[in-house]
Amino acid sequence: MLFPRAESSVRRFFGLTRQQRLLLLEAAVDLLRALYAVKRKPFREIAALFTGTGAQPQQIAAAGDQAQIALHVGWAIRVISRRISAHATCLVQAEAARSMLARRGLPSTLYIGVSTPKEGQDFNGHAWLRCHHIVVTGAKQSSHYRPICWFPPSESR
Repeated sequence: MLFPRAESSVRRFFGLTRQQRLLLLEAAVDLLRALYAVKRKPFREIAALFTGTGAQPQQIAAAGDQAQIALHVGWAIRVISRRISAHATCLVQAEAARSMLARRGLPSTLYIGVSTPKEGQDFNGHAWLRCHHIVVTGAKQSSHYRPICWFPPSESR
């Protein structure tokens, strides 16, 4: 075996259902698009998007199908992000998942948060995406950050 890890990944990929494989391919394309946008846009253009003001959006429980879709999208983003590790930042993952959910007609809110640095530590930021009450991306770290801005679903802007 020349590339055992790659062969194992290919075997696992083809062991998935057709729907799962298509979802992973879609996630890969959206992650690459989001990565390109985040890397290529000047900060002033990205900062101009930070328009979330007022009260945070209400997080209403998703219907069963919507919750399943959100969970599947989150799974696909996590799987593909591990393959492009260092480049798939939390912001890139959140934006890619947001695109995938929007394509399925599901609203989502992208949050940007900060942690309170302890003395001698750096200031940290994090992005996560919620669809209704489900944290689709960035769930593990989101509880350690306080939201400072958010991007509500486009139909509510």
